This record gives sequence, C-alpha cells and structure tokens, in this order.
Amino acid sequence: MKLFKIGILVIGLLLVCSCLVSANEYPVLTGYVNDYANILTPQERILLNDRITSIEKNTTVEIALVDVQTTNGEDISQFATKVGDKNGVGKEATDNGIVVLISFENERGGFITTGKGIESTLTDVKCTRIWDNSKSYFTNKQYYNGYTSILNGIESEIDVGNSTLSEGLVVDDVIFYGFVVFSIIIFIIIVFVILVGGGSGGFGGGSGGSGGYHSSGGSSSSSHNSGGSSFGGGGFGGGGGGGGF
Repeated sequence: MKLFKIGILVIGLLLVCSCLVSANEYPVLTGYVNDYANILTPQERILLNDRITSIEKNTTVEIALVDVQTTNGEDISQFATKVGDKNGVGKEATDNGIVVLISFENERGGFITTGKGIESTLTDVKCTRIWDNSKSYFTNKQYYNGYTSILNGIESEIDVGNSTLSEGLVVDDVIFYGFVVFSIIIFIIIVFVILVGGGSGGFGGGSGGSGGYHSSGGSSSSSHNSGGSSFGGGGFGGGGGGGGF
C-alpha cells in the first residue's frame, strides 16, 4: 500500500512539473497581434489589430498573429497548435480560432493552424495556399504586407455572413472532455489528500515570475503586443498548413 501511495505521488509530481515546463515554453498571448520577434512598427501592429477586430465582429472568428525568433526545436505546426490551444484562441462553443505563426531561426517559416470547429471551412489545402501566396513578403522582409496578405486570404475563405461557422463539439465530445477534466481534478485531490494525510508536511516552494515569451534576439515586453483582447477558450486539433520562406 505504501508503494502504491509513493507511485501515485511520483505520477502527480511529474504531471505538475510537466505543466510548469509547458507553461514556460509557449508565449502567452495578450492580444490579436503578438510581435515577439520585433518585425512590426507600432503603427503596423495597431492596423493589424484593427483589421482582426473587424473580422471577429463580422464572423466571431478569432485570429492571433504570433511571430517568434525560435520554436526551441519544436515542429512549427505543433508549436502553433499548442500556442492556440493553451491560449484558448477562438470561441469555446465553436472552436473557431486561427493562429498564424512565423518563426525565424529553427523551423524558419510560417504556419496557419485552425481550431477544431473551423477546419472544414479553412482546410489544410486552403491554409497552405494562403501561405504560399503570402510567403514572398516574408522572404523580402515585408512583414506587414505578408500578414495583410494572409488575413486577406483567410477573410476570403470564411463566410462573413455566418456568425457561427461551426456547431462546435458534438454532445459526445463534450461529455468525453468533461469526464477527462473531472478525472484529472479527482486525481489531483487524491494526491493532495495523500500528502496531507501522510503527515509528511505540505507543499513548499518559492514564488515565480510570469513574464512574456523569451526568445533569442526578441523582446517579450507587452509593448510589442497590440490589442488586449481576451480569447474565448477555443480548442485546436492540429489542422492547418504552411511552409518555409
């Protein structure tokens, strides 16, 4: 029984450590435009933010533009998907978020990833075509024009007159994900009870800072982000397309 408790404790600590590491690996988005690589002027950030705000008002689709110096060795498509998922880009009921990620060092290129509810509207083929039509701007360091071209392509593909592009998750999916969340909560409670009940003391630790995303050569200051929009809690399934430049 003692070994069983130790096993549960170890698993719980590993999960906690994993969550803490993940929280530091991906940028926390503070708005629609997140210029961590410092490739845009303040005026360009404002213009892009206004454009995305207009798209969101007409369609409810939430779009996040994110540029970083590096993905720290991770595949750009996976990195983009995790950024969207962890920041909840898109409406929770419809999962209609889009993340446009640009990376400059390893995994140099761009990727457009889509939320689960908009994958059928903005397919992988369409995302790749939008990127291919825009990548020359990034090659020539015309970054504002590149982002604008991508937004033009996205807007032309989505139905402006439909404020609910997807029915969102089906009931079975909602039940399944609800069960998963419930199970995780119960697991954490069990680990906590074991720790407290074992008489071996409680948790200890220092305080940590919560800064922006740190990447080589780029600033993480909030002054490099535009907007201030809070995303709606959408989820991502890994769809999308992109390439190098």
